[in-house]
Amino acid sequence: MLISTIGIFFSAYYLLLPVIDNHALWLALILLLAARGFTLSFMARKHVLTFSR
Repeated sequence: MLISTIGIFFSAYYLLLPVIDNHALWLALILLLAARGFTLSFMARKHVLTFSR
């Protein structure tokens, strides 16, 4: 999970940096947090279903 979200952050940052300068950092941070929330929601569903049985 951590490697995929960090990969999304750095790839978004370096791809957007020439286009939108400093705003690329903030957009990459937003994408990082969205990817983290997305992956954690899938992991939580798997663990909640496992522990509730």
